[in-house]
Amino acid sequence: NMTNKTTITWIQVDNIQAACEKESKRRGLGGFGYSVDACSFWGKNILGDTCYVYTKKVTDGSTLGHEVRHCFQGSFHK
Repeated sequence: NMTNKTTITWIQVDNIQAACEKESKRRGLGGFGYSVDACSFWGKNILGDTCYVYTKKVTDGSTLGHEVRHCFQGSFHK
């Protein structure tokens, strides 16, 4: 695990592809270049680390759980 404790902010959007691409590019990561159902990103603020999870407004537990796993285990797809 990358961490055992974090703050998670859940952001629900209408257009998940556009939101994930935009946030990835804003962070200098270049975008995804493939279709995504959700995404997550790390950030630091005055309170510590925060994991930002982006999903569609209507999502399921598997998608949300997958992204929350990224919050604790990082990029486990590699």
